[in-house]
Amino acid sequence: MNDDTFAVCPRAGTVWFLTPEPERNRDSQTQALLGQGFAKVALAEIPLFGPTTAANLCTLYQKDCVAGEKIRVGKWAVAVFVP
Repeated sequence: MNDDTFAVCPRAGTVWFLTPEPERNRDSQTQALLGQGFAKVALAEIPLFGPTTAANLCTLYQKDCVAGEKIRVGKWAVAVFVP
């Protein structure tokens, strides 16, 4: 859980991740996502776990990826899948 994980985009498309902002949670993946070209989505934070815990409020980040692109994320970021 503490190591980085890699996700590979099987085809071109938009990829989304949720992660807390750095000032809310020291395990935020905001900088890692921004460094890979992700952009913050203009939506309110989402209470992912325990809505009364500020450290668990998450921001959505997105990026248009190419087929085969590798994305590195660590603890803690949650991939969001839209069917």
